[in-house]
This record gives sequence, C-alpha cells and structure tokens, in this order.
Amino acid sequence: MRYHRLETDFQHRIKDLKQSAYNNPMHSEIYRRQLLEFTEEEQELIFKAEVGIAGCGGLGTSVATALASAGVGSFVLMDPDTPELSNLNRQFVYCGDVFSGNPRPKAEILAEWIRTVNPDARTKHYTERFSESTSHRFGNCDVIVDCLDSVGSRMDLNRYCVSANKPLVHGSIDGFSGQIMTVIPKRTPCLSCVMGDVPESESPPASIGSVVMSVGSMEATEVLKIITGSVKEITVPDKVNYLGLDYRVVSISEKAFYNCRTLISADLGNITSIGTSAFENCMKMTSVKAENVKTIGQSAFRWCSKMTSLELGDKVQDIKSAAFYNCRSPTSLDLPDSVKIIAAAAFKGCSGLTEISFGTGLSSVVNTAFSGISFYDGETKLNVNADNLRGNTFEGTGSVLYLTA
Repeated sequence: MRYHRLETDFQHRIKDLKQSAYNNPMHSEIYRRQLLEFTEEEQELIFKAEVGIAGCGGLGTSVATALASAGVGSFVLMDPDTPELSNLNRQFVYCGDVFSGNPRPKAEILAEWIRTVNPDARTKHYTERFSESTSHRFGNCDVIVDCLDSVGSRMDLNRYCVSANKPLVHGSIDGFSGQIMTVIPKRTPCLSCVMGDVPESESPPASIGSVVMSVGSMEATEVLKIITGSVKEITVPDKVNYLGLDYRVVSISEKAFYNCRTLISADLGNITSIGTSAFENCMKMTSVKAENVKTIGQSAFRWCSKMTSLELGDKVQDIKSAAFYNCRSPTSLDLPDSVKIIAAAAFKGCSGLTEISFGTGLSSVVNTAFSGISFYDGETKLNVNADNLRGNTFEGTGSVLYLTA
C-alpha cells in the first residue's frame, strides 16, 4: 500500500494546521521532508498517537528517538533499571548521567530526552518491570513496542497485547543479527506462535551499537506504518542479517506459524519461499495472497480448512507434497503458467474445488496430487498427469470435474 503523495509544490501541499492539537509555526519546517511521504492526515495521526515502549535499553532508546523525531505525541515508558557503563556503546542517551556518577532510572532519563527531541511530546514513565500486574500502564496506547531483554517478559507482553487487541512490534538482536516482527492480533501470528517455548538465555546477547540502532529504527518504522494505516506493509517474522546488508525478508521458515489460532489472512508480499508446515493447521485463516512465492513447502498450508481465497502469483513453480492437504474451502484454483511441479497429495482433500485451471508450463504431476478429485473429458476419466491437465480448465461439483470446451 502506497502512501498518498501530495502535489509537487511544497508550499501548496502544506495546509494551515489550525485544527491540529500541535499547531506550531515550526512544524511545517520540522516535518518538511517527512511530508514528502506522509499526507497531512497521516502526520496528524502520528501527532495524536500514544506509543508504549517496554524496555528502555539500546532498542528502546533508538525507538524513542526515532518516534519522537517523527512527531509522535505521547509515550509511555517502562523499565526498572538504572544505566551503567556497559550500556553506553548503544544507549547513548544515558552518557551524561552515568559519567556524573549518580545516574537516575533509565525511564526517567529517556522521558526527559524525548521532550528534548520533541518539546510537544507528553511522557509517562514507570520504573517497573513489565508483568501482568503492570500491564495496565499501557492501557491507552495505540501501539506497544517490545524492547525487552527477557524471554519471559516478552511473552507476558505478547499475551497482554493479544488479549487487549493492541498491535505489538517486537525486536531483538544478537551480534550482527537482528529480528523484528509485527503482531496485529487476529490478523497475524503472535510471538508465541512463532517462537514457541524459548528458554531464557544464560548470558546476555552480543550488542553492537550500530546493529541495535538499526533494529530499533526498523521497529520505529513498523510503528509508523501501523499508526498511519499502512498495515499491508508490516514485516513478517524472520531474521535480518546485517552482514549481508540485505534487510528484505524473502522466506518464511519451517513451522513459522504452525498451529496459529489468531491468523486470519496472509498477504506475503516479497516472500519467495514458504517452508515446511509454515502455516499448517492455521484453522482460522481464510485467505492467502502469494504474488512472489516460487516454492510452497511440504504441508505448508495443510489443514487450513477455512481458507476460501487462494491467490498464487505468476512466479510459483514448485508445489510440494501435501502443501494444501485438506484445504476444503477454496472453490477455484488458477495455477499460473509458471507452475512446473505438483507433488503427491498437494491438493488432496480439497473437496470444495469446483473449477481448476492448469497453466501451460506444467511438466510433472504426481497421480495422487488431487486424491479425491476425478477429472473427466466427456465420459472418459483422465489419468492425473501433466499431459492430460496442462493448459486445461475443469469445472464440476468438487469431487468430479469435467474438461471445459
């Protein structure tokens, strides 16, 4: 989803912000370059948003700085710690306090820093650890950002966001690697779906300042997407490798969303590969859009029985065994010319199908690929193979499909 772009002449684009709660002569200049991307309405949403930041360490300071600079109007900060020397390679906000020899709590210092960056911002800070008993502090937040360093606290935060129906942006780092994920309750998997039961680490992760700041900046970008309504561009979970300097997520790993009970739809964007059982048993998922996917792994969508819409782009080539096993709800299937291989039981049990179109590139179909579905040319039952299916369209009642003229 693209942001709506304004007209070419900047002065014509920037209207009088008289109705803004943040009316200030400096605003049109401060956000001049930002308003080349955001509309005034989107910038107004940023002004009025309240963002919760759980954890005021390296990620938290980077997130807060980026969002304050973008004009976010209200922050709720939570962290029980006081800064120390070992923090300063990535937590630049605290240098003065640490060197003074009498540092204040991180949440207090960061709140002060936010108001320095954006004097219009309002802040609340709590020197508490996030838990079920302190979660109410984020009750009015529009988005919550996970900048925590404890697996247990992260899972508590995840549970709170899912139950309270609040978007969550997760980030973590280790050395040159970073991970980000955006959770939109009822629309995407949550941290528990993706990570499962992860044990606490026995030692702290390696923290390189530039990597921490990069992941924090990416988290802040996800927050801005959510605030301005660009939720179709949210980032799916995967690891981002900074050694390769390629931040684009291109694959969904094995069992990434296995057995997820909240995912309703999946628009896979730039994803080119879907791993084994990646979405298996996502019983509430109703639609999948895979414009750039080339390979659909074994059992990738097995038992997604409520899926009614399946859109495959013109790049998919290989559909592995049981990829859509028992997906009973789709009524039509349009396989593009790019599809070359359909493996065993790929569409077994897809009893709702009443129309299937096969592309001209089909080279191999295992005879059990469509178990439970019979293909006919008139009264003649066809063997399930590439020669009989290639380039043809079949229509029928689900279990019996006839070649159309």
